[in-house]
Amino acid sequence: MSNGTQGFQINWLELIAVIATFIISLLTRSLLWTVIIGVIIMALLRLLF
Repeated sequence: MSNGTQGFQINWLELIAVIATFIISLLTRSLLWTVIIGVIIMALLRLLF
């Protein structure tokens, strides 16, 4: 916060990836698939946006 503003900024791409990864983790119950799909989701989001 070098410009003197207070608060925080939401990084929407990472928030979407975290929510999607959390849903995948609840569905699969596998840490391996959670990590793999989380990386793929983040890569696709960065590619598209």
